[in-house]
Amino acid sequence: MDIGADAARFLPFQPLPGTPMESGTGEPDPSCAEYAVRITREFESHIAILNRLLEAAEKPDVRGMLVRASLHRRLRENILDLSNTIMVQKKLLELEYK
Repeated sequence: MDIGADAARFLPFQPLPGTPMESGTGEPDPSCAEYAVRITREFESHIAILNRLLEAAEKPDVRGMLVRASLHRRLRENILDLSNTIMVQKKLLELEYK
């Protein structure tokens, strides 16, 4: 968050087949995959990230358009808590009717 990233995806460690780190099928441990999803969701719903995105969403440029789409996706996927959902919905409605 300190570097100003708007988006991040966290992936579980997955050793390449044939490497010394490989064990079994080379697929990530299911608990690691679940953890990666949870950390990604925490990043996407963090208030600092949401505020940064809401500010960028106001701009009538390509980045603003992409950010608005990203915020709509977060609403569709229901990853925000209730107060953040309301805040994002309100802001997107304001932008739609500007």
